[in-house]
Amino acid sequence: MKMVEFEYDIGDEVLIKAINIIGKIDSLTLDNNGKMFRVIFWNDGSRHSIWMYSFEIGLFKPKGV
Repeated sequence: MKMVEFEYDIGDEVLIKAINIIGKIDSLTLDNNGKMFRVIFWNDGSRHSIWMYSFEIGLFKPKGV
């Protein structure tokens, strides 16, 4: 069996590039479309959970870290 390495881990805080909001990775998957990450975030008082590709997110680094 092959081992798959993901760019992000469960619990990582990521920046959702399209909307410039911070979210948290809560699940990883590999399917026919490639590696995907489920990201949870809050926007306008609503909680969202959406699958995203690595090019849609970036690792969040707080200022001064």
